[in-house]
Amino acid sequence: YHFKSEYVVAQPTAIVAATKMNVFYIGVDNPVSISVPGVPDTKVKPSISSGCSLSKGSTGGAYIVKCQTGVSKASISVAADMGGDGKSKSMGTSEFRVKRVPDPVPFIGGVKGGNIAKAVLLAGGAIIPVMENFDFDLNFRITGFNFTINAGGDLITREGRGNVLDDNMKKMIQGSNKGQKIFIEDIKAVGPDGSVRTLSPLNLKLM
Repeated sequence: YHFKSEYVVAQPTAIVAATKMNVFYIGVDNPVSISVPGVPDTKVKPSISSGCSLSKGSTGGAYIVKCQTGVSKASISVAADMGGDGKSKSMGTSEFRVKRVPDPVPFIGGVKGGNIAKAVLLAGGAIIPVMENFDFDLNFRITGFNFTINAGGDLITREGRGNVLDDNMKKMIQGSNKGQKIFIEDIKAVGPDGSVRTLSPLNLKLM
């Protein structure tokens, strides 16, 4: 049979894609997909620059990257056994930014500031760190805070431990009137990288 056809021969290249985004975060498991078109996963050999580690994931082509504090960039280099003879050929290098996990936003009684019902504040009673608009499911731990309330014209400040309002704080809230302002400041939280963060304050007004 006579026929006419055209085709293009392309140089094999590695495909490295961060599953979440083009950045790695310090202290967390960053999922990465690494592959070379036409090459089995078992023949693909990736490596990563110093300051970060690369480990195999649960499925073919899936990897986990972990980075340490002090690293700003990471490079993943990929080699592959193209001919099955055990000789690896470089498929290229991909660079990623390395960043610290952003600070969570503190909530109490379902709000992050503004008006709040006294009953809701007393029922909630705990500061909850929330990662807003962030793709990773991370847990921060609140270690302490300062609670300030206006009582009889005087500002009274109490130091709190952990993330829960203690009995004295709740008594002051219970005895407060509508319109009373409460400030929860100097909120300390520890993230997955082990560093202590000072979160934004909670400025509340009782309804």
